[in-house]
Amino acid sequence: MDTKIWDQPVTLEMYGHGHYRIVTSAKEAAKVLRNEWPLRNGIFYERAVRTCKSVLQDAAQPEQSRLQFLQAAREADIKIVSC
Repeated sequence: MDTKIWDQPVTLEMYGHGHYRIVTSAKEAAKVLRNEWPLRNGIFYERAVRTCKSVLQDAAQPEQSRLQFLQAAREADIKIVSC
């Protein structure tokens, strides 16, 4: 079992109204941040990237990456549908 999976997935509305992205782990969050994120220069974006990397290196807990990912979504003005 992948221990880096979050207890609760995060659903974001991205790419326009009615288009959703469900993120379930630090690995997936890192991929979304790297490849799909609209704002890549914010302080919370940078923290989320670092925290996801730390989780993948077993240096942080998955929940920390989830919380930083949510902060980055707020910073980028991405609608959080569920968390």
